[in-house]
Amino acid sequence: MKIYRHRHFIKEYKKLDCLKQKRVNDAIKLFYNDPLDPKLRIHLLKGKYKNLYSMDAGFDLRIIF
Repeated sequence: MKIYRHRHFIKEYKKLDCLKQKRVNDAIKLFYNDPLDPKLRIHLLKGKYKNLYSMDAGFDLRIIF
C-alpha cells in the first residue's frame, strides 16, 4: 500500500505543533500496518464529505481520506 499526502494535507500538517505532528504520524503508521485497527476509529462521513472516511489521530485531530 502507498500513502500519498495531498498538498492541502502538507500545508495543514506544517501548521501543527510537534506533538500533534507526532500523533498524526503515529496514526498514519498504524493505518499503514493495520487499516482495521479499532484505535483509529475509522468511519464513513456524511454530508459535504460524503463517500470519504475519517480516522482519529487523537481526540482533537482527524484525518480525512
